[in-house]
Amino acid sequence: MSSTIPPRRDPSPHDGPTGDAGDGKEQYSLDEMMKALRDKEREKEAQGEMVTRADGTLVRKVKRRKRRTDQPASASPEKAKKSIIAKILIAASLCLLLVLAAISVLLYYNSKSYREKAEQATSEWIGAQTNFNGLKLWPSSVKMNEASFSWGENSFVRSLQLKRLQGHVSLVSFLGARMGGVEVGGALGEVLLGMPVGRGGEVVQALEEDEFPFSFDRYYCDALNVVFGQDSSLALRDASVSLRYMGQQGFRIGIDEGTLLLRGWEPLPIANAIMRVEANELLIQPLTLELPIDNLQTLNASIKIQGGISLEEGESSEMDVEVSNFPASKLFGIQLGQLFDGEIKSSNEGKLVYKMGEDFPAELSLGFRGYQFELKKFPFLKALQEVFPNEGYDRIFFDTEIEGALKIRPEGVALETFKMSQKDILRLSGSVVASAQGELVGKMTLLINRGLINSEPRLKSLPGLSEIEKGYSRVDFEIGGTVAEPEDSFRIVTGLEATLPGQRPIIEETSEDLWDQLTKPKVKDSPTSE
Repeated sequence: MSSTIPPRRDPSPHDGPTGDAGDGKEQYSLDEMMKALRDKEREKEAQGEMVTRADGTLVRKVKRRKRRTDQPASASPEKAKKSIIAKILIAASLCLLLVLAAISVLLYYNSKSYREKAEQATSEWIGAQTNFNGLKLWPSSVKMNEASFSWGENSFVRSLQLKRLQGHVSLVSFLGARMGGVEVGGALGEVLLGMPVGRGGEVVQALEEDEFPFSFDRYYCDALNVVFGQDSSLALRDASVSLRYMGQQGFRIGIDEGTLLLRGWEPLPIANAIMRVEANELLIQPLTLELPIDNLQTLNASIKIQGGISLEEGESSEMDVEVSNFPASKLFGIQLGQLFDGEIKSSNEGKLVYKMGEDFPAELSLGFRGYQFELKKFPFLKALQEVFPNEGYDRIFFDTEIEGALKIRPEGVALETFKMSQKDILRLSGSVVASAQGELVGKMTLLINRGLINSEPRLKSLPGLSEIEKGYSRVDFEIGGTVAEPEDSFRIVTGLEATLPGQRPIIEETSEDLWDQLTKPKVKDSPTSE
């Protein structure tokens, strides 16, 4: 057996002067030595070891080498190439199937058959004829040109129309679940309400939310108009409205913006409103009105309405009303607002009565306390300026003890049992009613300080100023005419003027008597027979 140690290398003339290469010893590198040892070990393993069996025979025992790793034997390059191609073809086929399935699903959800199915399911749930125009469904989004719903004349809600709808759709909606997502809504919308004709009148059907064909978390409209009747005296314009289902609490309606239109009043912006629909009741919690944008002279001016409205036909509901820091001319309406100005600081016992189906509240009544009231256009104000030229009564501001009661009905507006004082010199009280057509009727009592009367000698002899009450001269006079041209009997009562054309005699009248004069039909005098 030959040696595995490599031959000794010849000394090189370039070896160093140390004489290592010429000392007679062979030199090996570490790698060469390790290789020689491995080769010798392999040779022994290949030759094996002679051993004696039990039967006495001699055999050579060879040690089997183990694989260093679990790596399978490498396939041939051709087999590896075929395997890769097969895997690519399978993956491509699966992707193609998925794409075809997705396209098929999208085609179905954008087809006429699905649109008609959605219309039918919606109609069955809300009981209205439904039409979806331009419905487009895509992963994560939905768009529609217009959605319209019609309940007909047997329902309080006659119709609803939404335009330019869009929203978010969850992916599970395309896997057989109810169509839904985060929200869906329209840019513009209009709701028409009206008194039911004939039988019917249900606002919503008694079905649970999970029966609805859609399951969006929020439904909304950026600018919704709500009209109460074709010739409406009550309407809501450009309201930002949202609708959510709150489980056991029913539906929640939120209003962030908008304008309330009421016949006889200037438009009132809506600050916010929260409402809930439970069974056959609409709960307002609350509705807050604010000043028009161009009348922000008073901070924190608001009207709050809170309570429940029955959705049963003909049922009356009563809600609480609270007024604070609100201009009297805006609250009293277009008619009385021309005659009284000032500020309603606070209110008490405010009540709003509404009968479901009517387009105007049955009655709004509230007591109030005011600040800096001014009366306008009444003839007696001009008379005071004439008889007291040095007092600056071209404008009279009542600044203390201002209180009264406001009553609003479809027939008109009344300021009842009011009283107000002007520096303990003038005290005014009474009641005034203005009809929706602008007719005026009322009665007032003016107390004039006797010191002021005594400063004008020519007034002492007037019989209308001779009645004394706690240091004041008392004058009772009537109000008539129209809001545009008010009339009163102050001059004739005080004796400043002999007569006023068409003036009625002074009578003791209650506030309801004044209402009756405006609302009851006027009966003409029948001709007398000789």
